[in-house]
Amino acid sequence: MATTASLLQWAANQGVVLDGVEPRSISGRGLGMVATRHINVRDEQLTFAINLLTISQDGDVVVTVPTSAIRSRHTLPKALMAKAATNMTLHGLLAADLLLHPQSSGVWGKLVPSLADFESSTPFFWPKMLQELLPREAKNLLRKQQTKFQQDWHHAKKVLPDLAEQEYLYSWFLVGTRSFYYEIEETLSYPSHDRLALLPVADMFNHASAGCSVAFSTEAYEITADRAYQAGEEVYTSYGTHSNDFLLAEYGFVLPDNPWDQLCLDKVLLAKLPPQHMTALSERDLLGDFMLRANLAPGDRTCVAMRGLASGGGVPEWDDWMHGREDADGTLAEARAMLPGFLAEFRGDVEDHRRRITELRDDANAAKMDVLLQRWNQLDELARAHGRGKQQSRGKDTKNKIR
Repeated sequence: MATTASLLQWAANQGVVLDGVEPRSISGRGLGMVATRHINVRDEQLTFAINLLTISQDGDVVVTVPTSAIRSRHTLPKALMAKAATNMTLHGLLAADLLLHPQSSGVWGKLVPSLADFESSTPFFWPKMLQELLPREAKNLLRKQQTKFQQDWHHAKKVLPDLAEQEYLYSWFLVGTRSFYYEIEETLSYPSHDRLALLPVADMFNHASAGCSVAFSTEAYEITADRAYQAGEEVYTSYGTHSNDFLLAEYGFVLPDNPWDQLCLDKVLLAKLPPQHMTALSERDLLGDFMLRANLAPGDRTCVAMRGLASGGGVPEWDDWMHGREDADGTLAEARAMLPGFLAEFRGDVEDHRRRITELRDDANAAKMDVLLQRWNQLDELARAHGRGKQQSRGKDTKNKIR
């Protein structure tokens, strides 16, 4: 607790005011933000540089971070930018900047996850044997993650020639797991993955499928309470409407109940699509990423691919199908009728992975294998739910995202 108190004192010196919340240790979850009193939706909860605080008419802004406290592209030192390649990502640049200029508060580094924490929870650091047992969506995300890191490391070692790869990798994951999405007029010209920012203390919030909302402007970054909280209750933000495969690959955890979860039918559908269908779908940027979500829409890429299979020897009407229109052959209804068979195949793959995980289980990797087994069990239940027609209803797809 002394370390947390030191962080809060440092934050106070930066103009940070906490009223009603504070970081606390939470069993099995590390640090989180906990209410110290009853918080109404209209209460001020955490304020950066109080003189710049702006409150909406409803009075529900609970966190305000002025631009002066935000660490993003505009704060990167000119010396670093002069050495860095023009195509180096902001993620990679912020990771390098953290190493060159650590957070002014030394205690921040003692409160964030350690490299050992990442190694135990995040698939990027797992043995290849375990990575191969990931579900397809998580595995695809991992491969993209590996490519992005290698690209950033290629540039970073030219800027910091004496830097050890493991040291940079740790900093890279700190940025990846603690950055907030930051979209203002200045950042709109950047690729979406370059619209990131680091916010001190605010990064202590943990994730839930529903949590405080965020808003940003050229003056400040604001976090708004989504509901009332009782004293002692953890206060959450939402990292976005992400599946558990995404959360596992990016953050190293899964939620027990995630309304945004989905399963990937790529292995089932790609094996059945004839070459001409694959070409047609690829030309329309519809090949792969065949996700099955709650309330599958007729124009969904997964449904379009299944309609191609349902068309038999007929001429596919791809462009009409993309708009969800039924055709004379009834391919929309046919595609939906084919889904239970596809789900049965998917569940067979689930069972195969569960068997392999059980056979390969060892004490050294027991915790990682438990997570893998938990994830495959979740996917099995998702497939069962879709087969029963009892998909979980999804709420409004919000943009209250951190990453």
